[in-house]
Formats: sequence, C-alpha cells, structure tokens
Amino acid sequence: MSFDGRTALVTGGTRGIGLAIVRALRREGARVIAIGKSKEQVAAFRSEFAEDPLASVELADVRDRGALEAVRQHMTDLDILIPNAGVNTRVKALELPDESLREMLETNLYGVFVTCQVFAPLLFAKPGGRVVITSSVSAIHGMDLRAAYTATKAGLSGLVRSLAIEWGPRGVTVNAVGPGIIETPLTRA
Repeated sequence: MSFDGRTALVTGGTRGIGLAIVRALRREGARVIAIGKSKEQVAAFRSEFAEDPLASVELADVRDRGALEAVRQHMTDLDILIPNAGVNTRVKALELPDESLREMLETNLYGVFVTCQVFAPLLFAKPGGRVVITSSVSAIHGMDLRAAYTATKAGLSGLVRSLAIEWGPRGVTVNAVGPGIIETPLTRA
C-alpha cells in the first residue's frame, strides 16, 4: 500500500508504537508529522530523521489544547490522524494515586478527544480522511494492575463508534486498533 502524497499526524510519535507507526508510514511514502511531549525524545526523532524532509516533529502535550492548536496553525493539509499518545502504570486499583489517575484520563481519553477536535477540520477539507485511534485489547478483556488504563481504553471504544457515526457522512472514517502487549519503553516501566 502506498501513502505517496498523503500527510499523516501521529501523537506519541517519538517513541514506542507511535515511532513504529511513523517509520512504517515513511517507508510507504507518507509525509509524517509526529507530536511528542519529551524534549529528549523530540531531539532523538530529529536526529533519526535529519535527512528526511518528509518527517517532522512538534513538541506538544496532547493534554494542552492550545499546544495542539499551535501545531495545527502551521498545517494546511491532513489525510490521516493517528491519536496514539498514551500513558500507563502497573498498580493495584486501590493503590493508584490521584495524580496518576488524572494523568491517564487526561492523556489517554481527553487527549485523544481534543486531538480529534483540533485536527478534524483539516480532515473534512477533502474526501477520504482517516482517523485511526490506538486503543488496546485491554478495552475488551481488562488487565490486572491496569484498571485505570483499561477504563480509558474502553472509553475510546465509545468515542470511536460515536465519531464514526458523526463523521462518516462527512467522508472521514474513524477506527481503532487494539494491540495486545507490545514491548516498548512504556510496557517495560
């Protein structure tokens, strides 16, 4: 499958699954804009793709609507939106600190919702827009020590179904991919 002439935006695109998505899209010819929240990971991305004019990266946190809107202001075209940024922690539900719970809800659910809101107008500008949200198999099966993470991913299932109904008539498909456990820095933590 060729993605020549298409532009994709990948949140969480500087590490783990997101970086693998960026690499795959570039191999298939897409212009890719990654969003990452870590200065170190953004720098590593720039180093890896220094010779590639079709791969770029922006420093932004998906929990910050203003930061996402600043990225969008520089864009004129978008074909594929991949809200992939996420956080996870392995802890018993009764021991999960409020701070960790809020970070997970704000990144995994709110961040995806806001990412879709901010970038959807670019997708509506021409037919054939695609949204592919990274969910998790845990949204269906649940996982030990990951109650909050599972709850956020289950919430994404509802979001995907609702956006597919709402945006389908406008020519934009909305789907989710639910990988199992993939070895990444996030799952090793």
